[in-house]
Formats: sequence, C-alpha cells, structure tokens
Amino acid sequence: MEVRVLKYFLTVAREENITRASEILHISQPALSRQLMQLEEELGTQLFVRGRHSSTLTEAGMLLRRRAQEIVDLTEKTEQEFQNRGDTLSGTVSIGSGEADTMRSKTDTTARGKYDSTEEQDKGIAARIYELAQKYAASMTAITFAWHFKKGIASPIVGATKAKYLDDAVAALDVSLTDEDVAYIDELYVPHKIVGAL
Repeated sequence: MEVRVLKYFLTVAREENITRASEILHISQPALSRQLMQLEEELGTQLFVRGRHSSTLTEAGMLLRRRAQEIVDLTEKTEQEFQNRGDTLSGTVSIGSGEADTMRSKTDTTARGKYDSTEEQDKGIAARIYELAQKYAASMTAITFAWHFKKGIASPIVGATKAKYLDDAVAALDVSLTDEDVAYIDELYVPHKIVGAL
C-alpha cells in the first residue's frame, strides 16, 4: 500500500467523483480507476459503490478513509520533521487557552490561571521532556509517564480525556529512562499544588 495511492483514495472519497478527483490529481481517469481497483484487490474488499456520476464509500471504505488520513498526516509530519532538523528545538506547539469564551472559563474560578506562576519553569521541563522524547522515539506523554514510573509514582494525575493518553501510559512501560535522564528532568521540577476538581 503506497502513500501516493492512499492520497488518490482520499481525493476520490472527498470528491465522490473519479472524474473530478483525476482532474485535481492531474492524472487520467483510467489510471486513477486502475489504482483504486488495485487497492481494492490488495485489501480484498470493495471500497466504493460506483454510480453513474458518483462514488460513495462502503463501510470498509469509511474505515480506510480514517486510517489513510492518519497515515498521510503522519507521513507528512515525519517528512516535515526531517526537513526542519537542526540544532534548534522545533516541532508543532499546541496551545490551549484559558481565555476562551466558554461557560467553564466564565464560571470555574478555581481552574482559571492555575499554573500561571509556574509557566516559565514548565517551559524548561517541557523542553527537556521533548529532548528525551526525541532520544527514545516516544511521545512526550510517554516520557512523562516513564519519568513518573521510574520515580516510583504508580498513579500520576493525568487527565485521561482521550484514549491516546492511555496508549501513551502503556507505551511508557517500554521506555527505560536512565537515572541521568530522571535527574535531568528533576533539576528544573518543583511540584505544583493540586488545583481544581479531583
């Protein structure tokens, strides 16, 4: 299964029309149809219900669409990481803001600004966690769990709001941080007071 073919598949799934998809992809319609049929043969299942003017996904096609999008996204992210390699810390930073105009931000005075006082300290720890994640080819969450486990903390406080966080906890069991790694993180770490609902 080639990433290129998965991109073709995703374009047809999005457009629901092989002719439009072939124009977008700049390949001939017969070549695109052949690629899709070969993909179906490779997977041993029909991915599209082909009509006269449209192609809609079967149940198997819907599953492949989710998986193909994950594969394509991961491939593009990996390519981007290798293009941006260097001595500087780089990557994608996702920032959640407590300033959002939500009901919780208006009513939860306990949680509002709860870690503002440790923001600078937390940035240094996050940078070190990132370095170790690169060293061990693991997620930052898995490194954080591994750090806790190495220190004997059997039940760290984590907001398990997504299944991925539980997967990262399990993945952490395969990460063997050294005593030096733990000391490297601990050097900047000062425990936070627990704030908010438990």
